Amino acid sequence: MSDETRRLTRSLSFIKENTTQIEKILDKLIEDGIIGMDERSQILANPLLENQLHSVIEKIIRKQAYQSFLSALKTTGNNHVVDKIVGLHFPKDQKDNQGMNREKTYTVNSIEEEGEEKSHYEQYVKEKTLEELKLENDRLKTQQSIVREQLNEKYKKIQELKIEVRNYKRQNTELNEKLKSYEELQVRMEGIEEELQDKDKMNRIIEIALCERSEEIDRLQRQCEELKVESEEKSEQISYLSGQMELLKIELGKASEDRHRLKQTIVDMSNSMEEKFVDMMSALNDLKAYKQAQCEVTTPRNSSSSRYQYGRRGQPLVLAKTKYRTQHK
Repeated sequence: MSDETRRLTRSLSFIKENTTQIEKILDKLIEDGIIGMDERSQILANPLLENQLHSVIEKIIRKQAYQSFLSALKTTGNNHVVDKIVGLHFPKDQKDNQGMNREKTYTVNSIEEEGEEKSHYEQYVKEKTLEELKLENDRLKTQQSIVREQLNEKYKKIQELKIEVRNYKRQNTELNEKLKSYEELQVRMEGIEEELQDKDKMNRIIEIALCERSEEIDRLQRQCEELKVESEEKSEQISYLSGQMELLKIELGKASEDRHRLKQTIVDMSNSMEEKFVDMMSALNDLKAYKQAQCEVTTPRNSSSSRYQYGRRGQPLVLAKTKYRTQHK
C-alpha cells in the first residue's frame, strides 16, 4: 500500500466529516479526466454526503489520482482537509527508529546513542505535534470562521423566518377573517342555489308552457295562413261575384227598361184593343139596334115610340159603351 493510499485511508473519517462542496470536487475531477459524467451522476445519486465521499475516495485510490484529489480539495476551499491528509505520519519512521534501536542495542555506545536518538525523536515528535497543532488550530480557525459565517447565515435565516412567521400569522388572521366571510358567503351561496333551483323549476315550467304556446301559435299561424288563403279565395270569389252583380245590374237595368217598354207596349196594345173592342161592341150594338129597328118596322110594338134605344140588360146603348170603356181602363 502506497503512502498516498495510507494517508487517504487514515484520514477517511476526517474527510467525510469536514469536506464540503462535493459537487465542485466532482466537477474538478471530471476536468482532470479522473471520473466521467456517468460516475458523477452515480455518486450524487446517494443521498448521504459521507457515502458520496466514500465512493470518491475509492475511485481516487483505484485510479491513483491522489494529487488530483488534493488539487480539487484546495480549489473548493477544503484546505484544512488537505493539511490533515498531508500532515499525517506513518509507522515508516517508527520502523526506522525501531531498526535503529535494535541496531543500537548491539552497539558499544548503545546507551548514549539511544538517549541521544530518543532526545532527537522526542524533539521531532514535539515539532511534528506542534506543527499538527498549528495546522489543527488553523483548521479550527477556518472551521470557526466557516461556522461563524454559517451561524450568521442561520441568524439571518432565523430573522427572515421570524419575519415570515409574523407574515404567516398576519396572513393566518386574514385567512381566518376571510374564512368567516367565506362561511357567511357559503350560507348565502346555499340560499342563492336554492333560489336558483326554484327559478330553474319555474323556468322549466315556463319553458314547457312556452313550448305549448309556441305549438299553439304555430297551429294558429297555420290556421291564419289557411284563413288567409281562404280569404284570398273568398276575395277572388267576391270580386268575381261583384263583377257578376255589376253585369246583373246592367242586365237588370236593361231588363227593367225592356219590361217598362214591354209594359208600356202591353198597355198601349191593351188600350188599342179596348178601343177596338169598344168600337166593335158599339158597331155590334148598332148593328143589333139596326136589326131590331128593322124588325120593329115590320112588327111595330108599343115601345117603338120610346125616346131612347136600350141595349142588353135594359141599359141605353150609349150608356153601355161608356161603362165598358171605364171598366177596361
